[in-house]
Amino acid sequence: MTKTASVEQSAPSKPPKLLAGELTPQIARDWENACSTYFMHKEVEEKNKVKMVAFGMLDPRLHTWYLAARPTLDAGTFDQYMTALKKAWLDTYWAAKLRKKVLGSQQGTRAFYEWALDVQNQNALLYGTTDHLSDERLRNQLDANLCDELTTAVLRAKLEPTLSLKDWIDEVKHLDDKRLEDLASHRKAAEEYYKTK
Repeated sequence: MTKTASVEQSAPSKPPKLLAGELTPQIARDWENACSTYFMHKEVEEKNKVKMVAFGMLDPRLHTWYLAARPTLDAGTFDQYMTALKKAWLDTYWAAKLRKKVLGSQQGTRAFYEWALDVQNQNALLYGTTDHLSDERLRNQLDANLCDELTTAVLRAKLEPTLSLKDWIDEVKHLDDKRLEDLASHRKAAEEYYKTK
């Protein structure tokens, strides 16, 4: 199995390091966030941003890629650098594949809140691409893929269609917490009943 890259940063005011390994959408986002944090703390000018972090790419493949395109990458913006990095090192169809994963995700037996956070985190990786789902579309996607028992509870609750995604998730979480408590209570009662037999 291929080792996944990772990002290290000893302090917000220190340049981050992108350690060797396969670049994933999550690691690319972590690298972008670490670099942005560094730029903010050091007040790095746009024209110097790429130069200030590029040598922190410690994977020989990425480092060589940077050196080969250094004049172009250094002359561009940090956003252009990140776009070029993702285009060069992420799977060609990473965004479409991740969107398909988001759209195909179902709650199943998971707790609603855990599942909703996972879907939101995956969708967040798509931010800035045409594959990113808006809050309204994400809410519809979550709503359409709730487990059957929770769907019934949500329909009975008649939640306001104008609720923000966060407020809707909070309301559904409370309904799911009640569902899970009832399920645990029924399971415990059944276990006690069978112990007496």
